[in-house]
Amino acid sequence: MTTFLYDLRHAARALRRHPGFLAVVVLTLGFGIGINTATFSIVNAVLLRPLPFDRPGRLVALAEPVPGRPGNGPFSPPDFIDLQREQQSFDGVAAYTPRAAELSGTGAPVRIDVTSVSWNLFEVLGVRPMLGRAFTEQEDRPGVNVVVLSYGLWETRFGADRSIVGRTVALDRRPYVVVGVMPSGFSFPLRGRGFNATPAAAWVPMAFTEVQLQARGNNFGLGVVGRLKAGTSIETMRAELEILARRVNERYPQPRSPNSSIGFAAW
Repeated sequence: MTTFLYDLRHAARALRRHPGFLAVVVLTLGFGIGINTATFSIVNAVLLRPLPFDRPGRLVALAEPVPGRPGNGPFSPPDFIDLQREQQSFDGVAAYTPRAAELSGTGAPVRIDVTSVSWNLFEVLGVRPMLGRAFTEQEDRPGVNVVVLSYGLWETRFGADRSIVGRTVALDRRPYVVVGVMPSGFSFPLRGRGFNATPAAAWVPMAFTEVQLQARGNNFGLGVVGRLKAGTSIETMRAELEILARRVNERYPQPRSPNSSIGFAAW
């Protein structure tokens, strides 16, 4: 202890004699602590903190790898519909695709992040709106303009008005009826991958058109998430996905080169 106190006094005197060096030390320590704090915040949010959904361990991200396209890419609409209709391993699968939209009619127009989702997305995630309701299957079609607001948008743009449900807002100059508001803390898509790096401020139905549903092999732009059935293992699910991928490939226009077959991946 005596040696430690001597060293401490010696260091203090040396630092007083060299204030420039002291400033560099303080700045270096401050910078290092700041970097470590920021890094931990990111890791905690992305890797350590549980996902803000019901039973997140049953949620699976799905992708549609295509030869010649890097990584596990997004789905095309016809292939997603085939998966949704024929799969047996999930309680439900849902699609989403982010975009930007202009919100107007409530002050100055502003660009916000909007995500188009299949009607059952909130059900698959296991999260209910805090006000109003989620989308219905009948609303997931062209010509039905309804919207669910995020808590942040509802609070900042609409003054946390609890009578917002049933009112009309304008997205890209079109009227949308507000049917619900999600709870505080709900965020989707989650920050992370480049495809879904920005959480939405509002959600609207996917509403596939007939042209999209017939575009086999085109419009690969859908993120897909599924909720595994209780008792279904990852191995069983992946084995089923291999079978479904073969069926989907048979529906593509022929002739088709062997190296252009799509696949289904999950993690």
